[in-house]
Amino acid sequence: MLSVDYGAAATAAVLVGPDGAWTPMRFDGADWLLSAVFLNEDGSWVTGAPAWQLGAGAGDRFDSAPIRWLGQDRVGLGGVEVDPVDVVAATLRRVAQAASARLRAAPLGEVRLVVPASWGPRWRTAMREAARRAGLGQPTLVDAPSAAASHLVASGVQLMVGSFLLLCDWGGGFTASVLRRTRYGFEVLSTIEAANAGGLALDQVLAQQLPALATAGARQAPSSPGESIAVWSAARDAREALSQAASVTVALPSAPPVVVTAAGMQADAQPVVTAAADAVRKALDAAQVPPDELAGVFCVGGVAQSPAMVGMLAQATGLAPTVAPDPQRAAVLGSAHATGPGVDTSNVSVPAAPPVPGLRRAGAGLVPGVASLGLMVQFLQSATLSRTPGIGYDPRAYLLADWGELALAALMALVTFLTVATVLAAAIPADNPLDAAGQPAAPTQQIGTALLAACGLGAAVAGLYAVFDAAMLQWSPAPFLRWALIPLLPLIAVITATAALATRYGRIPAQGWDAWLNFPIASVFVTTVGMVLLQEGANGDRVASQEALFNLFARTGGVLIALGVAMVVTRRWRYRLILAGPLAVVAAAVISSATIGVLACLYIAAATAWWARRAWQLANHPHGSLPRPV
Repeated sequence: MLSVDYGAAATAAVLVGPDGAWTPMRFDGADWLLSAVFLNEDGSWVTGAPAWQLGAGAGDRFDSAPIRWLGQDRVGLGGVEVDPVDVVAATLRRVAQAASARLRAAPLGEVRLVVPASWGPRWRTAMREAARRAGLGQPTLVDAPSAAASHLVASGVQLMVGSFLLLCDWGGGFTASVLRRTRYGFEVLSTIEAANAGGLALDQVLAQQLPALATAGARQAPSSPGESIAVWSAARDAREALSQAASVTVALPSAPPVVVTAAGMQADAQPVVTAAADAVRKALDAAQVPPDELAGVFCVGGVAQSPAMVGMLAQATGLAPTVAPDPQRAAVLGSAHATGPGVDTSNVSVPAAPPVPGLRRAGAGLVPGVASLGLMVQFLQSATLSRTPGIGYDPRAYLLADWGELALAALMALVTFLTVATVLAAAIPADNPLDAAGQPAAPTQQIGTALLAACGLGAAVAGLYAVFDAAMLQWSPAPFLRWALIPLLPLIAVITATAALATRYGRIPAQGWDAWLNFPIASVFVTTVGMVLLQEGANGDRVASQEALFNLFARTGGVLIALGVAMVVTRRWRYRLILAGPLAVVAAAVISSATIGVLACLYIAAATAWWARRAWQLANHPHGSLPRPV
């Protein structure tokens, strides 16, 4: 999935995997793309930082914030009338090309675009058309305040259903929105925009002051549009640097460098902050929500990264705003319900590897899958049926079978599907009928559905094993079904509870779903080999001269199963050996046909405990919770 937040000053974009892990898109060495565009004489477009550089030489062909023209009929650049949709599409096309280069031949998938909540049908239709012209297809539009609020919840902010919050989006412009948490997401009660209260306004104020700060004899104002753009660019860089520094030296065209201090910029920025505070009061009045009823006041956007500016806003409004985690990407991450650490790659042409590649994840399911089939075949071949042929009912008939091996084959089938659950999730459409209109479903619903599907598929395969074996042995299916399905029920219950945590409550593992589902495949291999040796040693056809060899097979199999149990219970090899020692001694001492089922059930119990422990951690220490029905 590609999520894009096209802002007035900068555009942020992230690629999000089916497990919610996100990868930032980098442009011109930065974590976001400057929204500025430059129209070449041949009609081609230049975007981002290069557009600012070219604009210094031909300011009439440059636009720093194309989105302000969206919805109008035409806009003039360099004496040429162009469609504003094409201007916006130029920036989006840069994003689309970078995403395609990173994904290479992989499909882009769903595209989500963050838009202001105040936009009407005309603006939204124009943005969709711009995305289509840029090669992004038909995107899903997500309201910026709701997206940012979803990011807050995913970051661990506790917002009760029915609570109110004030969201200050302080980017190129300033937008104050009052939202209410509902059972299905967030409802925007009011939104007030103030274009003269954002980062662009701060840049303009600073750009007007820079020439006046130059030494005597320097021009007090730029003499050309290109020089004005160069000064504006310097002002933008200075403002961003002053968010983390007390002073900065600014190089000016046709004038000596000047030193700008954070204190001086704050004094010049007071009218901008006053306009932002006025927008906050208007938003609260429009929503009819008193400030004391707010569950929190939160700031997002690029300007929110400056503690000084946030402090000035707090003083002007009398409120106590909190800066959201990763404020400049809050909306773009919230629109995609992205979680987990991003992968920082500076070269956009190199695809960023997900935590566990899809091919590796699909291959991980091959080991338990092959083990399941092998155990089922050996179970069928080793079963002994005694029945008088030619009669319908034989009271002396009996069936000798290693039922534990069938149970273990059923477990391996279930583990196979659980291991590739994220692959299944990627194939499930992100369509949630319970979500509010306009709010796309979270990846947690996809993974929750995939977990339930994995349980269903695993149980179905186990049932097929039972029915097939019963038919081949011409025996009642009841004992086969008992051993194939009943041992799996506790594990299925654990996975079902995990699916509920993901789908209904939006719980997300801190390490991502791939890592959460990464069952110890080595234990599967060791346990399968142990069961095969145990079965052959205990029940294989033998002669008296081979008795010692078969006993060795059986005891070695018991030791391997004990080691497989230890590999599931703990991760550290030191503790594995400590635990496996006593288990191996007991298993090797009591090996017989009757104990095969006990050892198999011991491994199944260990596997169930492995997932139960992770489900408990997910329930009590979630990385984040998305707005789901409660």
